[in-house]
Amino acid sequence: YCARGLFRCLGLPNLCLYSEFLCDGVVNCMFGDDEDDDFCSTRECLVTDFRCESGQCIKKHQECDGKTDCWDGTDEHCASDSDCPTPRTHHCGGACINPLFMCDNILDCPNAEDE
Repeated sequence: YCARGLFRCLGLPNLCLYSEFLCDGVVNCMFGDDEDDDFCSTRECLVTDFRCESGQCIKKHQECDGKTDCWDGTDEHCASDSDCPTPRTHHCGGACINPLFMCDNILDCPNAEDE
């Protein structure tokens, strides 16, 4: 038995995993059911999450932030402003940043164009 929201691995001993450990490229369950191709290919994420091609779920704000969060790298697919997850973001060097971070004396873009 696992608490609500946790994934129960098959086999003994019973192991319960948080969702961030599912479809992340690392086998945590004895029989690998947390990385099963059928499971990961059909897995759905919460509306507040971004679904990586691998089936891994990460928070939406981690998409196009210049840091690879999906183990398969599919969260950093942003080549232009139109690829940013929301229209009110600025694209720079493969990352999408909040316009509030422009000209704030803190380098957020890899190429420093935000300053």
